[in-house]
Amino acid sequence: MANLENRIVNEEHQADDRISRLEARLERLQQRLAWMLGAWVLSLAAVFALGAAAQSKPVPAPDQEDVLRVRGLIVEDAAGRARILIGAPLPSTPERKRRDPATAMVFLGEDGADRMVVGFTPDPQISGKLVQRISPSVGLQINDPAGNERTGYGYLEMGRVVLGIDWKNREALTLSVDDRQGFTALMMQGSEGGYERCGLYVDNQTSVMKIAGVDGLERLILKTSANQPAEMLVVDPATRTFEDVMKALRTPAEP
Repeated sequence: MANLENRIVNEEHQADDRISRLEARLERLQQRLAWMLGAWVLSLAAVFALGAAAQSKPVPAPDQEDVLRVRGLIVEDAAGRARILIGAPLPSTPERKRRDPATAMVFLGEDGADRMVVGFTPDPQISGKLVQRISPSVGLQINDPAGNERTGYGYLEMGRVVLGIDWKNREALTLSVDDRQGFTALMMQGSEGGYERCGLYVDNQTSVMKIAGVDGLERLILKTSANQPAEMLVVDPATRTFEDVMKALRTPAEP
């Protein structure tokens, strides 16, 4: 009988312990819930406050002090030389060697040569002379210390996107996409000799790869049109005649 009573007492103590632990956990959960609820209320209040502030803040008008409206801007270096010109068109300054207008941002060298142009780019300078571009252009132009164009990326208003890398006196590599004529082309040439020494040309129907000699005459042309068999034309520079090597391979040899 005594053992039974002891067991009952022990079980009651264990039950009391479990209840105490559950009550402690419940109290912690209540505290955490209260903290989360308070944080949520504060966050909601902050959102409403920011919204009210945004609605009450006036939209700046163009004539307010935090909006700068100018036709041109000249940035000088420590020596007082004009080094960056921004304008529509560019502001006139005696430091700049070129006098042609442009709606752009121009970075000048210490001697006043145009080194980089961003915007509606002016005509390129090649070997010290201005050369008229085939079409007005907008993009990026980078020049050597003398102001001669050496590379550029831009869109020509005639409908052509061009990336060019130049020798000091002529184009070296040109990658272009022409919307009007519908082609993509990659052309390469040396610092002298014939133009388009190596080239790739693709339109909706034809793909062409060609290799030319220093004289500019093609020596090898690989071509395919639509779904027709490929042609490999080998050119004899002496007679300026060509032979389709692929056609010869496709033709069975006579017995």
